[in-house]
Amino acid sequence: MTEPQATENTSGTGPYAAVPLGVPGWSWGAFCLSWIWGIFNNVYIALLVFIPIANIIMMFVLGVKGREWAWRNKRWQSVEHFNKVQKKWSIAGLILFPLIICFFIWFFMSFFAGPKEAALRALTTNEQALAFLGEPVSLNVSNVSRNNSCANGTYTAKGSQNSAKYIFSAAQRGEKWVILEATLFTANGIIDIVPLTNKSAYQAEMRDCLKNND
Repeated sequence: MTEPQATENTSGTGPYAAVPLGVPGWSWGAFCLSWIWGIFNNVYIALLVFIPIANIIMMFVLGVKGREWAWRNKRWQSVEHFNKVQKKWSIAGLILFPLIICFFIWFFMSFFAGPKEAALRALTTNEQALAFLGEPVSLNVSNVSRNNSCANGTYTAKGSQNSAKYIFSAAQRGEKWVILEATLFTANGIIDIVPLTNKSAYQAEMRDCLKNND
């Protein structure tokens, strides 16, 4: 069905308003800045980007339909005025979007850096593990979770000779991360990197760790 075309200024008159030529089209501002763009352009459906999974879909929907929604939901002086403002949003989006992506990558890496460094330090000080893996040793994330001062999960430990599954639990004490338990599962058997010598103490430590996160 063809959208009705307007010959007069129909902006801000509601969801069924005719949209003039020059308004429809892809919006980099809406795609890149989603909810921020939505608030300033009265397109509050953009707040759906805060819903997991739907957020990715919504970014593309905003890119395709955002300009039309902005025209219908907000009063503009003219099509020229509308396009001038949307061009500024597009420029801002194309500049800020890569910076936002870089920030989240940096934040993610920093958030997990402490536990990873502690896990790698424990691994590389174990002679039996080094003899199996070979140096240098690196850790690739398989499944690691962190809840403020607690971290646990699985890495793939890779060396110059072999690779193995590496499971660990860690807690943050002040500025330092401490490995509570760590085990390397090799083709030749299990290597206790940090043995669990006192199960009750370990459980108490994890309870305290989780309590501090509440």
